[in-house]
Amino acid sequence: MFRFERNELDVESYELRRAGRRLRLSRIPMEFLILLVEQRGKLVEREAIAARLWQSDAVSVDVVQGINSAMKRIRAALNDDATKPRFIETVVGKGYRFIAEVESVEVESPPLAPLLERKQPESPVAFPAPVPITDEAQSSATAGRGRRWNWTTNWTGTRWIAVLLVLAMGGVLWYTWPTRTKRGMENEAVFRQVTTLVPENHATAAAISANGSLIAYANIDGIFIKAKGGEPTALQAPADFVVDQLAWFADGTKLVANGFSSITYVPAIWTVPVTGGRVNLLRLHARAGVPSPDGMSIAFTTEDRSQIWTMGASGEQARQMVAGAGQDTFPLGFWSADGRRLGFQRRHYSPGRQSPNLPETQVKFDVYYDRSYESVDVTTEKIVARVPEMWMNCAAALSDGRLLFLRWDPPGSAVLQLWEVKTDPVTGAFLESPRQIGSPIGGMTASADGRQILVLRPSYQNAIFVGDFNQSSPKVDNVRRLTFDDHTDFPHAWTPDAKEVIFQSNRNGSWDLFKQQVDKRIPESIVATPLTEVLPQLVPDGHWLL
Repeated sequence: MFRFERNELDVESYELRRAGRRLRLSRIPMEFLILLVEQRGKLVEREAIAARLWQSDAVSVDVVQGINSAMKRIRAALNDDATKPRFIETVVGKGYRFIAEVESVEVESPPLAPLLERKQPESPVAFPAPVPITDEAQSSATAGRGRRWNWTTNWTGTRWIAVLLVLAMGGVLWYTWPTRTKRGMENEAVFRQVTTLVPENHATAAAISANGSLIAYANIDGIFIKAKGGEPTALQAPADFVVDQLAWFADGTKLVANGFSSITYVPAIWTVPVTGGRVNLLRLHARAGVPSPDGMSIAFTTEDRSQIWTMGASGEQARQMVAGAGQDTFPLGFWSADGRRLGFQRRHYSPGRQSPNLPETQVKFDVYYDRSYESVDVTTEKIVARVPEMWMNCAAALSDGRLLFLRWDPPGSAVLQLWEVKTDPVTGAFLESPRQIGSPIGGMTASADGRQILVLRPSYQNAIFVGDFNQSSPKVDNVRRLTFDDHTDFPHAWTPDAKEVIFQSNRNGSWDLFKQQVDKRIPESIVATPLTEVLPQLVPDGHWLL
């Protein structure tokens, strides 16, 4: 295992982690990063990179595009700036060099365990060269090591692959607040589920209109709007575009759709008409676009979230509002109710910050970062309010001066709660201590008066899928689910006859090892003890597991 700054690259478990939190990288970027770290301090030329990532001559690959796309993903995961790199230096026309200091850490190997009731294959097992799997097919998958053994079988058409999908089931909930008491929102909110999407087609974004009469949501099928009790209506959506944030114009006639191309992965901002008409691309390499209350401007961040800008409603007259110092980023931005200010969250790298005092079992993140709420006047471009150590995820400025927001409390924990606070209508400064008014929920938008709130309630589930890999295309067809349970499952290997997947699961209360036939729904236990057994790998003779 390799450590650099706050990151851990675990080659054996095929994971990149920061402060204990797993960072998602598909196979090609992960192999690319492993190569650079293994050759740290040395120039790795593009020819060597291509040879490592795409070893099969039978498949035609756009190497230049593939390398560039993989490097963008690596930099995004590491928060590395190509112009001021901390980890990876670009040598123009040649390749890349990993420049950060790296500590190599020995990881204790797990004990051997026999593969129960495994018969010797009738013929020797061959180990052909790895076949490249496209990033698109692996975008949600980290199935063991990148160089997988393709076990030779008697089949002539296809080979099977197993992938792990972390299913983020975004259920859309519509909250309606009851009549307010003198103190505020002591009564429980009444809410109902709006969507009944399956995990494989979960909602990726949702927003409620300013008057609270319509909601919009997105999934892999497109963008939809829906009234209370009504049926969803599909809107025209950009082609090959994954939506990760939606925002309504105040008049309810248009949506701002933020996301990225599923082909190039370039982030972009579009406007989508609700009543007919064509979608309009406003800006490439931009994120988090939100329209102003008067509909005349849109605020957004740059691709790396290092700057906040505004532009006209058609993408014209863009100007910078806030620029981060050093490694500062801006994960959240929103308009004040009168449109004169922008509130935002500043994320500042602070290596000397004291780690949050949380239970060992509780997930921590951004351990070495400070976060603050700030407000900028859009006319003078001056910061007019600031609240340190205010960790926000989503926020909505209401017409009565209140600010509704989702807050990580305590800072660094992974639990989001709904809070409210009264703010100064001129500066946005807090006029009182914020107070919690809701239980843990996901992403949030609110109507202008704050009486109705739309949230995404996520539930995460690890599931193993199998598919038929067509080597000539290459592509994966006939993808189907293998494990049917609510526990965490990670695939790691195939049996020699390629008829069973070997995986680890916590379905018995501790990590144990299992195998399951691809045409069966029930797994068979290999090793199950009160101890922890993980990361199974089959030895070449097919009789033992490491």
